[in-house]
Amino acid sequence: MSTDDVILVHVPRSADVLPRVLLMPTGLIAIADHLDRNGHATRVLHTGVEISLDERFDLGEHLKRRAPKLVGFALSWHQQATDTVRAIREVHAALPDVPIVLGGFTASRFAVEILSTMPEVAFVVHGDAERPLLELMNALQHGSPLDAIPNLVWRSNGVVVENEARWQLSAQEARAISFVRFDLIDHHDQVLQLRMDEVGPANSRVFYFSPGRGCGATCSYCAGARASQKKYERRDRVEFFPIDHVADQLVQIKAKGVDQWNACFDPDPSSSYYVDLFAELRQRGLGPGAGAQSLDLVFDCFGLPSVELVRSFAATFGPGSSLNISPETGSDTLRRKLRTFYYSNDELLDRLQLIDELGLRCSLYFAAGLPREMREDLAATLTLVRAIKRAHPRFWIHAGIIDIEPGSMLFDRPERLGVTTTISDFASLLRAQADGPSELNYRTEELSAEDIVDRRSLIEITAQCKVGGAPFESILQDVAAHDALGVAKRACASCAHLAVCFK
Repeated sequence: MSTDDVILVHVPRSADVLPRVLLMPTGLIAIADHLDRNGHATRVLHTGVEISLDERFDLGEHLKRRAPKLVGFALSWHQQATDTVRAIREVHAALPDVPIVLGGFTASRFAVEILSTMPEVAFVVHGDAERPLLELMNALQHGSPLDAIPNLVWRSNGVVVENEARWQLSAQEARAISFVRFDLIDHHDQVLQLRMDEVGPANSRVFYFSPGRGCGATCSYCAGARASQKKYERRDRVEFFPIDHVADQLVQIKAKGVDQWNACFDPDPSSSYYVDLFAELRQRGLGPGAGAQSLDLVFDCFGLPSVELVRSFAATFGPGSSLNISPETGSDTLRRKLRTFYYSNDELLDRLQLIDELGLRCSLYFAAGLPREMREDLAATLTLVRAIKRAHPRFWIHAGIIDIEPGSMLFDRPERLGVTTTISDFASLLRAQADGPSELNYRTEELSAEDIVDRRSLIEITAQCKVGGAPFESILQDVAAHDALGVAKRACASCAHLAVCFK
């Protein structure tokens, strides 16, 4: 029998569609470390990895043998909701007397509804959970009251209660936490091979780590925006973790065989935080000329990276590194309306020139079907995509569709942005997922679901066209004017690459 007090579980999406949500929230490691250091033996379990190693794996029976005192489930991404709910019910059936706690952004957004409709769940934690889960374990162990535990949602005599006390992990408190306790993860070697949607090579380890929490942006389509963080995550400020502590963590992951760090935390692009952090890493011998000590970084930029950051990035990280930039649209006007950290097309093109000159990799992300997107905005996007591809053919351009995230402005107040959604609460989210995976959970006043999918295809075709030149530019103008995928296909009918672009 195991001596685990707490087992924290991540359940990926079982449907073979994107995103597969293979990636485990790294906050689970921090929570596990905090509990473990304070006397509650804790393990982290990834059900996808367990099933890949043994297709007969049964989560309920597995946990029954280990006999934990508390089971926690991560529900950060809404795409994993159905699979997580199924797993919760399996565990409750096997261990009816063991309380189950749920955390993560999607759980936070629907906390009251979940506790009102799912008797299998005993608790939900809003936002940061290190201290709340420690206090919850102590209270359960000693039979103490629960009403003072920060961020906790629970039932008192059958009534759902949201505790008033709030807590957010501070920079100083983060010093006492290890974010790299891989030894607490079952089969951690396999877990570190995972990306969001795929399993990487056996000899490649990637660590996703955000050196802080919170966001100051107000982007309408993001559930991590400032207002949502405050309302649902109980976070009222942005916290950057101390540079020396973050550097300690990154030096440790390199020593543990990790080749690549992925960072999706850029809440203030004007800050010098990352320039200073990169300088500290070079001081510790992690520069690109350090041979085996070289570390790659894939960095998601929330705005346009500064010249200083680009140069410091190039001086610090290995050849597999990349800057990810998300213009979303080629329309300066629409980008200004939708993004907090605005930049113009001219500024973007100027920065891309520097990135290219320094030999860096860069991925750019555009989206179709944005709120208030008009035909002229699509034309601007196609023009910008073509200009980037012509000037920087080795850069990767991705065309996607906005997935409306529960807790974002688009979800909570869609009418303000001219959007109609198919999901309004946790029950409708589960129903939509039960109906089968779908690319779209919304439409706009201007565009149907089919229009949005066609626009994405037009952006992809523009990005990957191998012919270019005057003929393609003429086709591009015609396509933008008619906003029709069929126009492009007819115009390109004689091209040898037709089957590639219109697959």
